[in-house]
Amino acid sequence: MNKPHYNWDNGFDIPRAVLRNSQCTKGVALLTFYRADGYRFLSEGEAAFKQYTSPIWQEFITSLYQSICDQDFSDGTVGYTPELSKIQQFNLKKNNPDLPAVFLSGVEGEEPSVSI
Repeated sequence: MNKPHYNWDNGFDIPRAVLRNSQCTKGVALLTFYRADGYRFLSEGEAAFKQYTSPIWQEFITSLYQSICDQDFSDGTVGYTPELSKIQQFNLKKNNPDLPAVFLSGVEGEEPSVSI
C-alpha cells in the first residue's frame, strides 16, 4: 500500500492542529515526534539545536517531548512502535537513563495505515 507522507517543509501548523485535538492519542503523538526528527533530539540533546537552526522545530520538538513525558495524551487504540535498532535503543538508554520507556517501546495498538 502506498502511504502518503506529510511534507515537513510545509511547516508545523497541521501537526500542531492534530496534536491539539482532544482526540489525539499517545500513539499519534509518538509517531509525530519520531517523524519530526525526534530521534535526533533524543540522541543529541541540546546539540541538535546547534545543527538544526530552526527555532520553530526546537519549540515543536521540545514541547511535544514534554507533553508525551507528562502523559498529556490518552492511550486510545492507535499504536506506534519506534523503528529503532537494538543499537539505537542501547545508546538511547545509555545516554538517557531516565528516558521514559514509551520512547523506546512505543504504544500498543493498531498501527496507522497513514504515516506522517
